[in-house]
This record gives sequence, structure tokens and C-alpha cells, in this order.
Amino acid sequence: MRDAFVEGVKRAGYSEKEISIINNTVSLKFDKPRTEQPLSRTAVTDWVIQRKNELLCNTYRNLTRDYTNLRDKIRIVQQRVPNIYLKILNMGKSRQLFKAYDRIKDYLN
Repeated sequence: MRDAFVEGVKRAGYSEKEISIINNTVSLKFDKPRTEQPLSRTAVTDWVIQRKNELLCNTYRNLTRDYTNLRDKIRIVQQRVPNIYLKILNMGKSRQLFKAYDRIKDYLN
């Protein structure tokens, strides 16, 4: 799996000297796009997305400032702002994964 990831990174434009491999850990500097970006990425859309991210972060910080552990923070978000809670649950999950799950969920259990 590590080797497949490294090969994909190289195909994206990284050189050998930009990639560090120690055991199963791969490190690289992810500072600029190495592949073609979607046409929907513009300075304006990036600005709008960043403002929404800022709003979500501020909401989370304000809501959780009185709590010290993650479990309590997540619980209060779930109770008070369910739409942000769902975003937290879905972080890192791709749209393709959800589509695949929708196709097979009726056959599970």
C-alpha cells in the first residue's frame, strides 16, 4: 500500500528527492497543487469556501470553549448544531464512498 501511494505521488509530479520514506511512513511537502485543479476552483470560490470554513470553526470554538475533552465537545456539537456534527462525522470521507455505500446498504445485515 505504501509503495502504491508513493507511485501515485510520483505520477502527480513529486520527485524522489521530495519524498521521504521511513518504514511505512511517507513524508512530503504538500504546498501547491501538482495536478490539474477543477474548473470550479477560482479565487472567488476559494474565498467563499474559506469564509464558510472560518464560520464553522468559529462556531465550533465558541460552542466548545467550556469543555476540555473531545468527547464532551463532540457531544455538545451533536446536541446544538447537528449539521456541523454530521460534517465532523464525514470528515475525510469521499463522495464516492457514500455513493458506494448507498448502492450496497440494502444488502448489509
